[in-house]
Amino acid sequence: NYYGIIAASGSIPDMEPIEESEFLTQSLIDTTFMSRVTALDTIEVFETVHPFYYKGSLVGVFRLGLSMEPLNLINSRIYRRIAIITIVLLGIGFITFAGIFARQNMQVLARQYQVVETYSNTIIQRVGDGIIVFDDQHRIKVYNKAAEEIFQVAEDDVLGKPLESLLDEEQCQQMLSSGSTIREMSCVINATRRHLLVSRSDFRDEEGGQNTILVIRDLTEQKNLEAQIQRKERLSAMGELASGVAHEIRNPLQNINM
Repeated sequence: NYYGIIAASGSIPDMEPIEESEFLTQSLIDTTFMSRVTALDTIEVFETVHPFYYKGSLVGVFRLGLSMEPLNLINSRIYRRIAIITIVLLGIGFITFAGIFARQNMQVLARQYQVVETYSNTIIQRVGDGIIVFDDQHRIKVYNKAAEEIFQVAEDDVLGKPLESLLDEEQCQQMLSSGSTIREMSCVINATRRHLLVSRSDFRDEEGGQNTILVIRDLTEQKNLEAQIQRKERLSAMGELASGVAHEIRNPLQNINM
């Protein structure tokens, strides 16, 4: 039989009897250290037990209990830190992922923009009409191959320069001050008179700057061909008139001769 608490530290009024505790009974049977987490009043306790012998006789059970409150506080702080670290890492991961995703999108957009720009430049350079783009200060920004053939000036010699480097100021004013967006004009380029059909349109770039596009078609050969056709038509008409007059004169002369 066991008579309850023999000795204890602190103020422990009573504890469960050994006979009523399967855990304590099992520790006597196994004669080894056993441990558990149990509740003492309202305190969670980590308890370890071992049979207690005195001069070879089993006296009872030696029970050592430690409050779990400090450990729970430590665990709580650890959990909070883990939660904070997890949130921070998730935030960093999200920002990193978003940055990578944004960078990939930017690279895709950059490649697409490069393709579009290359495609647009190819079209502009290979189109049959001359294309000139200049800003509100008349500085030339775009100048294609067809414009080089019309004005006989290389692209590198006009980019960034005023439009007046191609046409004199009077012709420029004539071209830009017209209320019509499409007009036909005649000008002298390298001592050669050229007939040009000029289409003008204005737009604003991404920075809000005013720009103007000139699409220029060289009508010189067409005009020369029209002039030749008109001259041939006049000569043909004169020939027909001369033939008719000759016929009208020949008939009376034949009668007189007869």
